[in-house]
Amino acid sequence: FLASAIREERTRADVLVVHAHWDLTRYAWPTPATRTLGAELVDAGADLVIGHHPHVLQGVERRGDAAIVYSLGNTAFSSLVEGRGPLPQSGEEFRAALLHVELGRGGVRDLRLLPVVQRHPPGGPRVVPDDTPRRRARQAHLDGPLSLDDYATFYRAYALARLAGRAGRW
Repeated sequence: FLASAIREERTRADVLVVHAHWDLTRYAWPTPATRTLGAELVDAGADLVIGHHPHVLQGVERRGDAAIVYSLGNTAFSSLVEGRGPLPQSGEEFRAALLHVELGRGGVRDLRLLPVVQRHPPGGPRVVPDDTPRRRARQAHLDGPLSLDDYATFYRAYALARLAGRAGRW
């Protein structure tokens, strides 16, 4: 259904952006099923697919003139829930990226992630730039596996290590 809706909208739009609520919370890489869905959305005519739900940064994948941004992390998610106190969060859940994208009839012309980190000073959360060499290396680390020929094998090993508590923090 979704692919046919995208194909239909493509006939009426110069540029088509799809915003998808998908994937597993706190997993650093998208599942193989999410990658397949992202590819199907692009193949159906989406120029840009932006995912959210994992609450951590995930990678970015270019597919021809289109792009899939799997997750931008948290930019406005507080660890405090009214009446329930703090939610457990890792440092990765306070890291995010703002998306700078230039689109045109030919698809994605330019795409950059602008790294930010969420701080919780007195008075409430705020987002500040976080463009350090370590941060840029982290994003490259997230993007890299998406180009593997056998991503499913990589992901299976990552997920098993994560479930066993052996997946490292980046």
